[in-house]
Amino acid sequence: MEPWTAPPKGQEKRQALALEIGADGFVLLDALNGPDVPAVARELPMVQTLRDVWRVHYTQGDGPLRWRSAAELPPVAERMQSSYDPQGHFSMKRQLSWTGYKVHVTETCDDDAAHLITHVKTCLSMQPDMTSTAEIHEQLAVIASWRSVCEAAGGTTAFRSKDPSGVTVHTPLPSGCQLRGDAGQR
Repeated sequence: MEPWTAPPKGQEKRQALALEIGADGFVLLDALNGPDVPAVARELPMVQTLRDVWRVHYTQGDGPLRWRSAAELPPVAERMQSSYDPQGHFSMKRQLSWTGYKVHVTETCDDDAAHLITHVKTCLSMQPDMTSTAEIHEQLAVIASWRSVCEAAGGTTAFRSKDPSGVTVHTPLPSGCQLRGDAGQR
């Protein structure tokens, strides 16, 4: 079930819909395994993707078809979340959860000028935010027309520092946190 599909209200109704979708998918996959079906049809990338998604999210042992619980799923990096976008993964940060990617947006932050987006980096959603900082700064060093840059990574990088490129990185600190030598400057 994809996020843009309006799911029925109530856990039992959502579970029933998931099982109906799962059963339909297995009917298709079983039909593709038939003796009269050309091998090329079974080997299509979209069929392999469907097979992978169904293998992760459903189990069909000796008993009835069952939608796996979250505890039964493999780690996020190892599972395909959606047949529509095989590289999109589930991620959760604080209270926000999504399936897809992370986007780091960098913008100018001069007080006397318009704020302009100078760089956008998209990465896999399960990649830690801090692993993008060095690459972003290297790419920003190529830009000659900027004086100061704010990295606004959705409040994910909780520090303020001066790095060798001369870029001052400002991001919100979690409430209750202070940097050394920063008392009263928040």
